[in-house]
Amino acid sequence: MPDKTTWLVQLTSPPDDIKQLELGLDCILACGAFGQSVSVVLCDEAVSLLETDAETSAYERDIARELHTLPLYDINHLYILDAQSNATVHSSPVDLRVEYIDHGKFHALLSGAKHVLTF
Repeated sequence: MPDKTTWLVQLTSPPDDIKQLELGLDCILACGAFGQSVSVVLCDEAVSLLETDAETSAYERDIARELHTLPLYDINHLYILDAQSNATVHSSPVDLRVEYIDHGKFHALLSGAKHVLTF
C-alpha cells in the first residue's frame, strides 16, 4: 500500500464566504475519505466558525457543524492559528481535538505537508 500523502488545508475565509468554505471543506473531506493524512488549520476570520451559532438557510451548508464530523474521515485534530497561543487544547462533543497553535507550530505543519491549500 502506498504511503499517505500529507495535506495541510487552511481555512481563512469569513463565515459569510460560504462558497469558498464549501470548497475547502469538500477538499478536506475528500482527502480524508481517500485515506490521506490531513491537517486542518483555521486562520484569520475562519476562526469564528467555531464560535458562531448563526442560522443557515435551507440552501446553505452548515460549515461549523460539518467541521465536527471530521473524525468520521479519520481527521482528529483541528488547529487554530493564534499568535497569542498558550497551547490551550479544547475538546468538542466528538473525538475532535481543537488545538490553538502559534506560528512556530504552524510552520512545522507547513514543512511536514506535501500539499498546502488555502480557502
